[in-house]
Amino acid sequence: MGCCISSPPPTLSPGLPEAFVVFDQKFIVPAGAPLFLHFRAKLSWSADDFIISNAQTGQKWFSVDGQAFSLNQKKFILDLYGNQVFTMQENAILDDKQTVYTPDGREIFAVSSNFGNTKQSTQVTTLGPNGRWVEINMRADFWGSNGAIFIGPLDTGVAIATFHSPTELQNFLPGRWAQDDYFVKIAPGVDAAFIVAMMVAYNEMNDSYKEDEDQGVMAKF
Repeated sequence: MGCCISSPPPTLSPGLPEAFVVFDQKFIVPAGAPLFLHFRAKLSWSADDFIISNAQTGQKWFSVDGQAFSLNQKKFILDLYGNQVFTMQENAILDDKQTVYTPDGREIFAVSSNFGNTKQSTQVTTLGPNGRWVEINMRADFWGSNGAIFIGPLDTGVAIATFHSPTELQNFLPGRWAQDDYFVKIAPGVDAAFIVAMMVAYNEMNDSYKEDEDQGVMAKF
């Protein structure tokens, strides 16, 4: 399923020469410093919902709302005003690939993973006059304690975001947190909504693997 040794996260890009826009220019992290987001799990009938806020100021940026008891695991990602940014859902029973759609139902991209969910990948087309096709790769350690998102290959690409579990950063974290939370740093010039999409997809695929493992254990009894 993957290596159990946690590797240190790569150095985050200090900023991109050209803004990486997938959803909207308004979600671009300003120049100067990374954006540090706290994905805080909320208790609800729909599992894996999050409130996403600035970890340093507490300002809300996004929220993730799921459909309770939905068979297709559909998620709605909203901005701080409650406007829908995109939806995400798993379309195939035997494939945990997560597909991202515009609010009106147009497919934008899909995120797939390897067995064990230690590597994720997608391809996106950026917005703007210099729009281009971009390969995105993501890696996470076996335990989900840290990972990174890259433009380009994992070994030579540019790190545009890194993430950690709160248990790994517990001595350095502001405020309150829970075990199922994530803390994500996003480089200046990067579309924060896109990073949210990658993290939600990662979390959904992680849950799928956990469910498969639990069912495998139960099948032995």
